[in-house]
Amino acid sequence: MVNGISIIVCTFNGTARLKPTIEHLADQELRCDTELILVDNASTDGSASFVEEIWKEKGNPYPLVIVNEMEPGLIHARKAGLKAARNDIVVFCDDDNWLQSDYLSLISELFNSMPDAGFIGGQGIGVTDGEFPSWWYGTDRPGNYAVGKQLPRSGNADKRGYLWGAGLAGKRGLFLHIFDDGYPFLMVGRKGGQVLSGDDFEMCARALLAGCHMYYDERLLYHHFIPKGRLTDSYFKHLLESFEASSTYNEEYRSALFFSQMSWKSKSRQFFIRIINYIIHPNNPRKRVLLRQYLSYSLHLRPFVPDELKVIYDYCKFSNWGGFRI
Repeated sequence: MVNGISIIVCTFNGTARLKPTIEHLADQELRCDTELILVDNASTDGSASFVEEIWKEKGNPYPLVIVNEMEPGLIHARKAGLKAARNDIVVFCDDDNWLQSDYLSLISELFNSMPDAGFIGGQGIGVTDGEFPSWWYGTDRPGNYAVGKQLPRSGNADKRGYLWGAGLAGKRGLFLHIFDDGYPFLMVGRKGGQVLSGDDFEMCARALLAGCHMYYDERLLYHHFIPKGRLTDSYFKHLLESFEASSTYNEEYRSALFFSQMSWKSKSRQFFIRIINYIIHPNNPRKRVLLRQYLSYSLHLRPFVPDELKVIYDYCKFSNWGGFRI
């Protein structure tokens, strides 16, 4: 049974965004012990005192904890929030997410009914202070902003491989394992005004590598406020470039997942396929990478892993190659 929920809101100079976010959190329907943790990530605009004032105006509906994290970056802020959390379920609510009033009660219900769930994510609805551009409609582009349905219907999301960090709920023990200081993230998220994408995928890949399961429930609704400045063609191009910059890490995680979920019979078949392909195409860089990934994550041979990717191998070993238990 869920003993409580800790909501973590990380913010950097968020006074222009935080009011509706905090008001929606104050209006939540509660089924268990709840706390709100605001992580002030080196703000200079008085974000923490601003939130304290809003919370006071809303009648202090449940405990508010202020955490100061001076190391810039969303990953550092989330780690600080996790260390301060005291409940067994954690919800990451971005400072521009407005959770529907039954969000937390549904989270409690879902974790109680699905004890094997490590992560649970929901459905985003876009809101802006301008107008959405024509390319927003009838395309999959809103997904790059954590908006829309993550799957056609509610259910297991393991095959999709990731859930959006916006509104993401998970077991605190799993989060602490994923964010262990000995295995730093490669995709470090938003750092000040710079967008370094891929941290949501890395969190989820690590959850799956630990042998946990992910679920999506379309009843979990939140509004994601997107300022018009982030809906320009130039910003969207920059966003795609930041995803592309993380592609090497993404592929390495996917390769580790591919082999971690494979039977020994299938691994043996892959061995012959990749060896033969390498022999036929010895000068093909792609064939060398595919063989190297097999040796790294199927036979667990660390020397074949490039130095910049060894943290992925080491995390797999730390997670007992999918045998971690919360």
